[in-house]
Amino acid sequence: MTEKSKDPAEELRRLTRLALGGRVVQSEFIRLEGVHPAVQEGDVRVRVSGGFSDAERVVIQAYPAAIPSVDDPVVLYRVSGTGLAGHDEVSLRAALVSAGLPEGQVGDVQEEGAELRVAVTGSAARRLPEVAERLQLSAQREPAKTAQAKQRQVTVPSLRVDVVGARGFGVSRTYFQAGIEHRHVFRDGVALKGRDELAAGDLVVAQGLGQLRVCEVQGTTRRGNYKVLIEVVR
Repeated sequence: MTEKSKDPAEELRRLTRLALGGRVVQSEFIRLEGVHPAVQEGDVRVRVSGGFSDAERVVIQAYPAAIPSVDDPVVLYRVSGTGLAGHDEVSLRAALVSAGLPEGQVGDVQEEGAELRVAVTGSAARRLPEVAERLQLSAQREPAKTAQAKQRQVTVPSLRVDVVGARGFGVSRTYFQAGIEHRHVFRDGVALKGRDELAAGDLVVAQGLGQLRVCEVQGTTRRGNYKVLIEVVR
């Protein structure tokens, strides 16, 4: 199987153009081949992630500089089982792609003891255990790096999700509303609408931004604004 390759410089330019339109975008796994993206390209921030410190295949993310940070798009799995006999890093990757995982969503494979660790992104991050089982393998997702949860009180004129979400994540309301319109903001797995109101205990997941939990509505100010204790995990 011949691995497809993209021009990393052209891919970076493409992602930067899209991010300038206010979107969080990412590539599939590509080889940088000497291209070293800047951390920030004007009004766009760039992040490179491969799952391993010495990864050859990486995912490039680009997003508006107004967004403080985005979620890591790469997930690591530990693969073991009887079906691993005779496989090395190269052959296991080829077997996973042949079994149905999109080639561009499977990154590097590295050996660690009796196991092989696989970096994946996109739908492959969800489908890898199922595909591995068909190959008589077991795939265990590695725990994500511990994210820091930060609690703070915000004062907002409304409990609408577009108002609380924008204030909590530190982005403009216009930007957050665009994410809602594109069905990127959820509560209990259900896409939210901008007019939906939040209550204590609600957990909001915004793709590319993180999670926001409403810990407590602590009353109102003299002007009728709400004082809300939130916890944000990026």
